Amino acid sequence: MKTKKKKYRCKKCDKVVNLYPPGSAAAIQYELPPERELIRPNLHIWRVVLYVLATLACGCGLYFGCYYLFEWLKAGGTLPSDFNSFAIALTIAIAAVCLFVIIVMKHILIWMVHAYQRFAPAHVRLRCVYTPSCSEYMILSIEKYGVIKGVIKGIKRLRRCGHTDGGEDYP
Repeated sequence: MKTKKKKYRCKKCDKVVNLYPPGSAAAIQYELPPERELIRPNLHIWRVVLYVLATLACGCGLYFGCYYLFEWLKAGGTLPSDFNSFAIALTIAIAAVCLFVIIVMKHILIWMVHAYQRFAPAHVRLRCVYTPSCSEYMILSIEKYGVIKGVIKGIKRLRRCGHTDGGEDYP
C-alpha cells in the first residue's frame, strides 16, 4: 500500500520538506532559487571625462579670474600692494573645486558601483542572497537617502550579505 506524502514549505528558509508518515525518514529537498539575470550596465565614460573637464575648467577659470581681478584692484589702489593675489585666488579656486566634487559625489559613487557591476565576475555578483542585489541596494539607498546615509546603509547591507537567510530587502 502506497503512503501519501505531504509537502511543506518552510517560511523562514524556503525549503521544501516532504513529510512522510511516522516511521519513515523525512527527505529534505532544496529548491534552487530562480536564475537571476546578471545585469552589466554600460559605463558612460564620457560623463566622467565631462565631470573632470568641467571641474578643471571651473577651477582654472575661477583661479585666473580672481587672480587678474585682484591684480587689477591692486593696480587701481583699491587693495593694498602687499595683498597676496596668488594665494587668495588659489584658495578660492580649490574651495570651488571641492564644492563641485561634493555636489557631484552622488554621481561619482553611482558610477563606481556601475563599474563594479560591469567588471566583477559573475560568480561574485550572483552570490548575493538578497533581492535586490547588494550593488543595486547601494545605488537605491544613495538615491533615496543621499551620499552619507546611503553609503552607511549600503555598507551595513554588505556586512550582512552572505548569510543563509535572504529574501527581499529594499532600502
